[in-house]
Amino acid sequence: MSPQPTVTSEIVQGRAPTTILHLKGGLDLKSEGVLWDAARKAHEVGARLLIIDLAGVDRVTSAGMRTLTKIFKLFTPEGENASAVNVRMCGGPDHVTDVLEMTGFLKRIPHHRSQQAAMDAFG
Repeated sequence: MSPQPTVTSEIVQGRAPTTILHLKGGLDLKSEGVLWDAARKAHEVGARLLIIDLAGVDRVTSAGMRTLTKIFKLFTPEGENASAVNVRMCGGPDHVTDVLEMTGFLKRIPHHRSQQAAMDAFG
């Protein structure tokens, strides 16, 4: 049995304060509620830039991708700024990023090899 997923959160200063969610475990049905709750709470307290750190993720399923889509929609402004990319991902094993690439997911939410690269991409 795999361990329960965990999400830890930190705020770092880039061009603007950026929340980083560090996920450990699977990006799957088990982590769906945990990750969504962490993202929603961050947004409620004013976070507008989000990085999801996949370094501790060992698998990804359709439930995980559904959660990423919900988070993307929450952090994507409506109207004239709808093209802004306010959610990015970083890190993670090749097999996880390969799945995200194959499904076309990385066309919507960019992935960067490191947390610093993701921060720098915000501008």
